[in-house]
Amino acid sequence: MAARGWKGLTPYRADTIFRTNIQGAYQVGRYKQMQAVKALRPFWQYSAVLDRRARPTHRALHGKVFPADHPFWNTWYPPNGFRCRCTVKTLSARQVADRGLTA
Repeated sequence: MAARGWKGLTPYRADTIFRTNIQGAYQVGRYKQMQAVKALRPFWQYSAVLDRRARPTHRALHGKVFPADHPFWNTWYPPNGFRCRCTVKTLSARQVADRGLTA
């Protein structure tokens, strides 16, 4: 593998693997929680960290609201790539209406 460029596990690579795995595990638990309250909070809102490190696609999705069962979540439920810090918030129908959001 060294002949093909593998230099072993660098501190940066170890940190990336750790953070990605932790975020993935967290989001699995969060997804289960969100499924449990889906009847009361049937809308989900994508939330990105809007700083200089945010990916353009994640930034563009920030604030978008979709029904919990929408096919969008099959592809875009976080984490979306290495070091993704995005998350999803649950919303009730009343919250969507009060905030002027559209799903």
